[in-house]
Amino acid sequence: MRWPWRNDIINGLDALHSEMLMPHLHRVSLSRGEVIESSGDCISSVYFPETAVLSLTAGPEAGKCSDVAFVGFEGMTGVSLVLGSRLAAFSKITRISGTATEIPADAFEAALASAPDLRLHFLKYVEALRYQVRATVAATSQATLDRKLARVLLMMHDRAKGGHLRITHATLASMLGATRPAVSAACADLHADQLVRCSRARVEVIDRVGLQALCGSLYGDAEKHYARLLTGTTHLQALHVAGC
Repeated sequence: MRWPWRNDIINGLDALHSEMLMPHLHRVSLSRGEVIESSGDCISSVYFPETAVLSLTAGPEAGKCSDVAFVGFEGMTGVSLVLGSRLAAFSKITRISGTATEIPADAFEAALASAPDLRLHFLKYVEALRYQVRATVAATSQATLDRKLARVLLMMHDRAKGGHLRITHATLASMLGATRPAVSAACADLHADQLVRCSRARVEVIDRVGLQALCGSLYGDAEKHYARLLTGTTHLQALHVAGC
């Protein structure tokens, strides 16, 4: 039976583990700006985004510092549970509205306890997420704002499956830990270079190759690592480039 959810982590489960989790899964809608949990909170649910895109921040309160990672249809929240902790390591906020599959933390932990090999499946994503966080730290410390913006737009574009991004300059500024005027100026530069097309609360990527060239080494390595770890999940745009 084909698994009816639109998340690659869930769809990568074998039949036995799918049947184990299915009774506890349900689809929810997440709104832009909605805080799922704050760092240090006791995790109550695990989310597997479908069309929604979430961001992870390292600060104690979501939205108070720049984002360190993004989670879309390729990922999940609740990685602390996989590692044996109930406390959230990151704050999570919805950046692009959409749907997600939710499972209560108690049911998720019970499944992990009864099937040790299930934990190994989720640990592959935990490792991929670690690489993404490391890449963000490097970009934050080394890159100019236009390159960091290009990287964020590519990563969001990946998780929007190539569609346009319904996102404001204020939201991008929050994600990057920058001021809104600075982000607006950087967006204008990318627009002038015909890499993106910006309008009110909307960014359309029109030249991915150009954005990747601007990013240079800031984008691609973490995406390739994800592809190597989670075989069969190759929807991210970067995973189709030569050498992946």
